[in-house]
Amino acid sequence: MLPWVHEAGNPYFDTFFGSPGAARRALQRWMARPTSEVAITRVTLLCEGDRPAGCFVALSGRELARCLRADSLAAIREAGRAGRRALVDRAAALAATRVPVPEDAYFLSKLAVAAELRGTGLGRALLEEFLTAGRRGGFNVFRTDARQEDAHIVHLYESAGFRTIGESPTGVLAMVLADRG
Repeated sequence: MLPWVHEAGNPYFDTFFGSPGAARRALQRWMARPTSEVAITRVTLLCEGDRPAGCFVALSGRELARCLRADSLAAIREAGRAGRRALVDRAAALAATRVPVPEDAYFLSKLAVAAELRGTGLGRALLEEFLTAGRRGGFNVFRTDARQEDAHIVHLYESAGFRTIGESPTGVLAMVLADRG
């Protein structure tokens, strides 16, 4: 799942960590850390038969805030004294890509489908499972982000009822779906 989480979080991860290799190494550690936004315990895996086909990462807005703090502290520790200034500079440049998530929303952090299975409806299946899991958890507000240039992803979210509520200066769309009822 590491390659999928890495791809679904790009170009953010590569920029934040400084390179694709550094991003993959850090994400491998972070997926093993329960306090991370990308902790393996937050990943829902979709299989087609006996092979992994895709996954999503989801958490509440409240959890997201805690995880972002924990991930920031982990990044600072991992950067060490020598790398801290460069990390702070990269983080400052990326800050505009994050649109705040309300504490009471269920947030779709990452969604990925195996490259060879894209266009087969698995993205829709993962999105529906995300919504179902959120409703089971008592959520009626759902949030996700999508890069404006990823028109197919934006269309997938819009077709499920999400609407754009904001845009970062870097073209990241904040999207929300609020269930009625």
